[in-house]
Amino acid sequence: MTMSLARSRPWRRVAHRQAGTGTLRGLLTVCALVGSLLSVLPVAPAQAAEPDFGQNVVVFDPSMSDAAIQAKLDAAYAVQKDNEFGTQRYAFLFKPGQYSVDANLGYYTSVAGLGASPDDVTIDGAVRVEGRSDALTNFWRSAENLSITPTGGTNRWAVSQAAPLRRVHVRGALDLHTADYAYASGGYIADSKVDGAVDATTQQQYYTRDSEIGSWTGSVWNEVFSGVSGAPPQSFPNPQMTTLAATPVSREKPYLTVDGSGKYSVFVPSARSSSSGTTWSSGTTPGTSIALSNFYIAKPADSAATINAQLAAGRHLLLTPGTYQLAQPLNVSRAGTVVLGLGFPTLVPTTGNSTLQVSDVDGVRVAGLLIDAGATNSANLVRIGASSKTSVRHTSNPTSVQDVFFRIGGARAGRAANSLLVNSNDVIIDHIWAWRADHGAGAGWTSNPAATGVTVNGDRVTALGLFAEHYQKHQVIWNGQNGRTVFYQSELPYDPPSQAAWMSSATGKGYASYKVGPSVTSHEAWGLGVYSYFNQGQPVHADRAVEVPDRSSVALHDIVSVFLAGSGGIDHVVNNTGAAVAAAGETAYVVDYAAGTPTRSSGKKGVAAITSSGDAAKLSALGSGWYYNWSTNGAKAGNAEYVPMAWNALPSETVNTLADGAKNGNYSALLGFNEPDLPDQANMTVEQALDAWPALQSTGLRLGSPAPANYWSGWLDDFMEGARARGYRVDFIALHMYPDWTNPGALEEVRGVLADAWNKWHKPIWLTEIGTVDTSTWKPMYGAPTHAKADGLIQKLIPLLENLPYLERYAWFADDCATTASCQYSTLYGADGKLTSHGSAYAAARPPGPSGRFRMVNKAQPTLTVHATGESYEGGSALNAAVTPTSWGWDQQRWNVTPADGAYYTVTNVGSPGLRLTTSTDPYPSGGGNYRIKVAAATGSDDQLWRLEKTEDGYYRLISKARGTALQSTFDVYNGSAEARQLAGTSASFVNDQQSWAFVPG
Repeated sequence: MTMSLARSRPWRRVAHRQAGTGTLRGLLTVCALVGSLLSVLPVAPAQAAEPDFGQNVVVFDPSMSDAAIQAKLDAAYAVQKDNEFGTQRYAFLFKPGQYSVDANLGYYTSVAGLGASPDDVTIDGAVRVEGRSDALTNFWRSAENLSITPTGGTNRWAVSQAAPLRRVHVRGALDLHTADYAYASGGYIADSKVDGAVDATTQQQYYTRDSEIGSWTGSVWNEVFSGVSGAPPQSFPNPQMTTLAATPVSREKPYLTVDGSGKYSVFVPSARSSSSGTTWSSGTTPGTSIALSNFYIAKPADSAATINAQLAAGRHLLLTPGTYQLAQPLNVSRAGTVVLGLGFPTLVPTTGNSTLQVSDVDGVRVAGLLIDAGATNSANLVRIGASSKTSVRHTSNPTSVQDVFFRIGGARAGRAANSLLVNSNDVIIDHIWAWRADHGAGAGWTSNPAATGVTVNGDRVTALGLFAEHYQKHQVIWNGQNGRTVFYQSELPYDPPSQAAWMSSATGKGYASYKVGPSVTSHEAWGLGVYSYFNQGQPVHADRAVEVPDRSSVALHDIVSVFLAGSGGIDHVVNNTGAAVAAAGETAYVVDYAAGTPTRSSGKKGVAAITSSGDAAKLSALGSGWYYNWSTNGAKAGNAEYVPMAWNALPSETVNTLADGAKNGNYSALLGFNEPDLPDQANMTVEQALDAWPALQSTGLRLGSPAPANYWSGWLDDFMEGARARGYRVDFIALHMYPDWTNPGALEEVRGVLADAWNKWHKPIWLTEIGTVDTSTWKPMYGAPTHAKADGLIQKLIPLLENLPYLERYAWFADDCATTASCQYSTLYGADGKLTSHGSAYAAARPPGPSGRFRMVNKAQPTLTVHATGESYEGGSALNAAVTPTSWGWDQQRWNVTPADGAYYTVTNVGSPGLRLTTSTDPYPSGGGNYRIKVAAATGSDDQLWRLEKTEDGYYRLISKARGTALQSTFDVYNGSAEARQLAGTSASFVNDQQSWAFVPG
């Protein structure tokens, strides 16, 4: 600590007493003492004069009382709490030190630390945003470069668009929702660390980049992570998590700092490739510091001409809070120029001009601005690059656009054809929101016209956190080659007055939100969400949410369209793929798209074939490994095996034909009688079926049981008991199932039936009929059937079926039943012979794992799953682990299995966020070398790392890195419950069924 002698009051008192003795000796002694002190005490550096940031920037230092700081924060919040379109702007800057305050942020309020590291400024209390009726319009506020030790352990940041958290260290948990869990429409976090759990329960979408979190809970439509330690594993769409191990390219936003002598600088972080984690938690952020003396500090009264003169003279630009009326664009022509705003400085063009134009040069940083369209139409509000695209490359030092927000209307009637134009190559767009106002002043179809939010012509441009909403044509047009987008959120315009007023061509309904130009040959995007709310009472539709050229090198991942409310809807997700959404809250997902949806083949996957029997092309397009047609007349089609069925009792000649087919390798299995419990199907009693069974056995084929229509009728139970009593052979169980797929519990209904059958008979299962048939004429349905709901079940169901080890095969009903009304939601091919949205979903569905969100169900005890209990482990903060009935369906039975170091994984509980499956050092009571299992806070130690070994029959064994033991379900009762059993780590050499686990997704 530097001590200033002028403030050393005890030493002044000593000097006064000794000088008062009247003796020269005493005075000389004091002088010698002071001289000695001056020679050993560090001398405080001369304090630089505080910069003139204007009246809307307040700088706090630790010498100020917390009460005085709190009063200023509270006064600003009182003004800004509901001041959505007001003109006041505030920036509160904290010098390094510790503060005990509660910063509740309203509109246009920024809070930032001035240290070199976020941990240089500690806020004991909160830096928070609360909901009003909800958080859907909590826009335009920010916090950065500080640490928060939240009162009560949890900080709340309930925001929607344009409200970033950057370089923030939360020493606790972070809630991204309101106190009453109302909806929010955020949001963005970068270069931040949250020690505890992040709860995003009601966040419709969120993008988190290059950060560290304890855990993440919650997803509504589109949660995206890139380069985030502690992020949930990839699992879209169940749940809707998109996770990239690294961010393709990134650069952190410039930020203001002050050193011990009071000298201010702007730190400019370096660009990173394949980045992950924060830039600061393991050392100093790489980059360059630029003294503030090299900046022109602009005030709202400055004209564009004044500011341009400073830029032309080679100075960087710091814009202080307020509204700038600009009669000409600010022109940035020098490479490496920094344009940084504090407290949402707002640039307004007054003559139809752009507000900012950046030349086609290296390394310009534009950050922290709000751009408001003026009354006269602007062609572009901001242009990056020359007036047209060039071939100049900026790979080693790209220009970046960060926290720049555009607004057409809301504060005033405004108009602009396009908001952001990017003509330079290699630009990094890092968190922008382009918004044509749907409410506020001048919000209306003719009063705030704006065609497009963002147009990208440059090559190799990367967008990280791209938000664009309500423009009247395409929200984003991407013409550049090799572009990348990680996270996209968009709402289509609310207010087209009619379909006729919103047509992209003579026959094209509406405009795709995200459009990749037809000449683009390479593009990739992850985590795209497009929503509709047409509120004019007219049946307005968009043909598609996203439009791209059909090329294999133009690839999209994890896309969702949502019908929020209103009328009309979105008819497809990407191009002509994906179901329509036209009912409130309805969603449609496409997991992957590149020249159409991919086909993922599987030996398990089959088709109940009505018209495509023997059609190799159609079966191949579905990825089908096998098919059947309810008869014995068929043959292998391409790579799809044909499996015959004995509809009912077989004549001897058919039996002989099947036997010959078995010998010749034409068939490997035979399906038993079809729905014998129904009069219009096989219509057989159990006794009749048993009497006819020996003929089927004589074929020598693997034999599947009869498949009753009603699993719970008892018919199959009676048959299996009769077959056992007579000594008949049944090699696998065949089941038919038509769940109520409009019910959120449909997936669990399917899993429960399959688990029940496996537990009864311990034989492989073939699910030979399952589909999204409209059962309402013979079985009530929970909700109204729609194509989007059908697709949603397929996308969640197929991963479940693929991952259940005891489910040997499944077949969808049916390949082509488009002309049957009850089958319209289940048919894989339409009347035109093309794949329906259901067919595309069936073809593309992929098995998860080994990373993902799962319940871990034991092979030896198939009704039990690993559970983080509510009981304390040995009286500490860790919890006991046990195996409990899977049917409970609790989140404490769900686990995020996430890749960690090398070949190892962490296993983190969903219901108890941040707690990981852990091998303890405590011996398990029975057996030497066995250890107890607990669920403990994440430490990164080897006792929380597991190697996953897949068995030949499709189960997983979890081997502890620390102990070399395998996770095992014991037969020892847990906590006195007859339903639950103890978990242990036992010798991996046992290799028993108790150590084998089915990873059940969802």
